[in-house]
Amino acid sequence: MSTIPNRNQPAATRKPREERWSEILTVATELFYQKGYEGTSLQEIAERLGIMKGSLYYYIRSKEDILFVVLNEAHKAGLERMTSAAQVEGTALDRLRAMIIAHIRSIADNVISTAVFLNEMKSLPQESQDKILGGAVNYPKMFEQVLREGMEEGTIRQDLDPKLTATIVLGSLNSTHRWLHPERHGNLRKVQDHFTRILISGLASDGN
Repeated sequence: MSTIPNRNQPAATRKPREERWSEILTVATELFYQKGYEGTSLQEIAERLGIMKGSLYYYIRSKEDILFVVLNEAHKAGLERMTSAAQVEGTALDRLRAMIIAHIRSIADNVISTAVFLNEMKSLPQESQDKILGGAVNYPKMFEQVLREGMEEGTIRQDLDPKLTATIVLGSLNSTHRWLHPERHGNLRKVQDHFTRILISGLASDGN
């Protein structure tokens, strides 16, 4: 990123660079959520911030740069939370339960950024998508690994395809961003319990 100051504002009122960049990301995320990436212009982002459009170019080269950072930060935050859940002590079913709860909580805490991530990833070029999603550690692989571990230890049914099952479980969890709003679902534990009961009961072996 460039370090050139924003000359459209007097030095006395110019905000610190990191503070302004954070505001740009917050406003852009909200607009992408409300109007979609294609429906949002840099002019609208600038107007919402109360700055000139030209000032944005001290931080970015294009609107795509903003989307990349928004999606990458959303993915990293969720992956960090999921990685921690995947390391809890106990059986694979215990880890899977913790991952399901962590994913739902992450969505509940970040409904807007999650929706933008899931809806707008396709708006990035494939190369940029791969930079965000193509790491050695990612959501589908984490779920698949835990499922395989459960099959090996006998806590998860062995008649399932781990990769396909991971895709189905993650797809089910991701759909919650469309209806899970904390202000309408105050009892988040109830939502978590429903998900874990439905998903775990379908995956557990007869002895679990």
